This record gives sequence, structure tokens and C-alpha cells, in this order.
Amino acid sequence: MNRPILNNKISLKDFKQYYWLKDELKSFCKNNGINSTGSKIEMAKKIESFLRTGIKNRVLNPKINSSDKHDYKNITTETKIGKNYKSSEPLRNFFESVIGKQFKFTVAFQKFCQNNSNKTYQDAINFWHKNKNVKTKKIAPQFEYNTYIRDFFATNKNKKLSEAIICWKHKKSLPGDNKYCQSDLLALKNPT
Repeated sequence: MNRPILNNKISLKDFKQYYWLKDELKSFCKNNGINSTGSKIEMAKKIESFLRTGIKNRVLNPKINSSDKHDYKNITTETKIGKNYKSSEPLRNFFESVIGKQFKFTVAFQKFCQNNSNKTYQDAINFWHKNKNVKTKKIAPQFEYNTYIRDFFATNKNKKLSEAIICWKHKKSLPGDNKYCQSDLLALKNPT
């Protein structure tokens, strides 16, 4: 069976059986008048609710206190992180300008910023330097691709990333979970 089209005619069962990109979920929400904000998991729950009940979740975004917003052009190392922290391209540019091109948003770094609104961006930079090589043991559930690739290499140390990606693409086209299993290597015999 080919992967079904994600539209308002899809069954709840088919929706839950397949892997969907965040952009696909967002597009579905927008096309069906459903609030498209939130994480991939949050959007999937809104879509499941809509497919089950026909009711559109139109929750408005909570108002953000203007004192918690940043003028990204004027951020300095002494600026407070503030509430409602959200990683963004302007923040990436700021951190790269201070740390260098090696800067990457890590899970630990983002959690630090989200949980330390009274700290400064210098505190965040210090945290990044101290923790830049710390790997997250558990990958959040919405990062299925990352989990799959990690599990693929845990079992297949001699394989290449290109092979892992072939197996991932095959796996996500099938109904069911997106967890790595040894039988996924069959996709390497017939890459599409």
C-alpha cells in the first residue's frame, strides 16, 4: 500500500500509521482551519482530535508580555534571556557572532535557556561552552529521524549515513512505527 495523502479525507487509522513531516502537519492544519502552532506532537494531537470529532482546535496563542520580547538587533551578552525563550534564526546569528560558526542549538542548551529566564545570554554562552560536547542520552519523541539514525548506527557501525538514510526513507513510507529494526536493511538491496 502506498502512503496515503494527508488531507481531510484520511482515516484516523491511516493518519496514525504513517510518518508525517512537521511541514505536512502544519499545511494540513492551515488547510483545515486548525491552529498550526506548537510542536510536531502537539499538531498531530490536534489533527487526531479533528479526524476523530470534526472539531477544529482554534486555541489562540497566549499573549506574550511585551517585556518578554527581544529586539534581536539589540541583544548583548548582558541581555536577560527572559520568559518565552524560543530558539530562532536571529538568536542563532547572535550566538554565532559571539561563539563562532561551531555554535549549534543543543537540547541541553535550549532547556537551559527555557528554564533560566533571569540569566543573561552570557550565562547561556558559558553554559554552551561547558556543555557543547555532552550528548543527550534520550532523544525527544518528536525527533524520530534522529532516533532511527542513532539506533541504525548502534547496530551497523560499518554502514554509511547514505545507507541509513535509504533505510529511513523506506521505513517512514511504511505503516507502523518508525523504530529501526534489522529487517530495514532489506531496503539497501532495492533502493528506490
